[in-house]
Amino acid sequence: MHNEENVALIHRFVAGFNAGNPDVIDEFMSSALRVHVPAPPGGSAPTTRAELTASLSAILTALPDWHETVDVLVPAGDKVAWRWTLTATNLGPLGPIPPSGRPVHFSGIEIWRFAAGQVVELWNETDVLGFIQQLGLIPTPEPALAGV
Repeated sequence: MHNEENVALIHRFVAGFNAGNPDVIDEFMSSALRVHVPAPPGGSAPTTRAELTASLSAILTALPDWHETVDVLVPAGDKVAWRWTLTATNLGPLGPIPPSGRPVHFSGIEIWRFAAGQVVELWNETDVLGFIQQLGLIPTPEPALAGV
């Protein structure tokens, strides 16, 4: 698969997810998908496509107005590295965390490896600290005073 096709696949995936359709995971990701993500606070990290689907479906429930933008894409061989930004409102529970009604805005970086037109491996790093601070679960420190 060419770099342009891999990049187009990411854009189609994001468009589907922005439309609230977690089924795009099954469409674009291999059944043998290997997932490399840090574990969320108090939880376990998904490592398979089924676990990723369950995790992202729960997040869509918690953030029903999910809107992700693709900030930058860097294709290299069978991989594409990309940075995204997500805006949403926490209107549903997130595991044991009740909905806060708060808007959130955070970003992440992913690397997807492709084979035969599907994602076969992905790595993700998300600004989880910024996300949970925006939910009000931990305080956000005051900015340092300039010149002090």
